[in-house]
Amino acid sequence: MSRVLRFPAERRTTSPAPLVPLVPARGRVPDDIDRTLSGLASDPDALSPPIRNALFIAYGPILNRIARKVWWTYARRHFVDPDDVENEGFIVFGELLARWSGDGSFTRYLLARYPWRLRDRVSHLNGRTLPVSIVESLALSATDSWEAERALALLDELLQPLAHFDRTLVVMRVVEQQPARTIAAQLGVSTSTIESRWATLRIDLYRNLQLLLNNFE
Repeated sequence: MSRVLRFPAERRTTSPAPLVPLVPARGRVPDDIDRTLSGLASDPDALSPPIRNALFIAYGPILNRIARKVWWTYARRHFVDPDDVENEGFIVFGELLARWSGDGSFTRYLLARYPWRLRDRVSHLNGRTLPVSIVESLALSATDSWEAERALALLDELLQPLAHFDRTLVVMRVVEQQPARTIAAQLGVSTSTIESRWATLRIDLYRNLQLLLNNFE
């Protein structure tokens, strides 16, 4: 039986909640479950405690795994309690749910943003700002396979010399798989600017990847 995440005490609710399927802790979320949860997340009352909490429970298996990885790989080194990471995760989930446009897959939207948003919130706990790496946070949402970890390690190397705009563009295009139009809207530039910059970046990234791989031979 999947473990049910505990809610922060002040967010408990006695209101009836809809029945929801649980997503798997690892692997791909089945299409039928994704459609069910995406439909619920796009409901006009999605931010009401019953629906919001039901969705949080539905994604609990995978969000709990991500929270444990955030704590184990990062937060524990800075003396952050694992319960604090879990509580911050609830807040991050609510914020992402509130900002979702309602288009496409909520699962894809959530899992592309949740790990590094949680890492960012944890980095500001206890009144101090801790070092944050977006790429390290992206690794938290990867599969547990060696190939995925190695791919993200290579991506980390490739992103280091890039300007902030270019790093953001690569993450949104490669990791989040967002189309040029969506990226342009979020970054406040034209679609043609994104397409032109991405075409140049692809050439540069390919060249730099070849140099990087040659260094390993």
